[in-house]
Amino acid sequence: MRDAKAGDLISIACCKNCGLVQLKEVPNELDLFEFYKSKYRIEYKKHDRPSPKHVYRAGARGDI
Repeated sequence: MRDAKAGDLISIACCKNCGLVQLKEVPNELDLFEFYKSKYRIEYKKHDRPSPKHVYRAGARGDI
């Protein structure tokens, strides 16, 4: 299966009893932290910084 946004191949597992689908290899906490800190925005948003509109929206909601 491919990641819907990045297009990278991902491995998934499906439980035969309940049908739960999940990643076969779940990244550890440090790898997730590094990904969201340095790669997420570039890979998914194609920019290294949020737009002023998104900063304003997050501030208005109290997300920052």
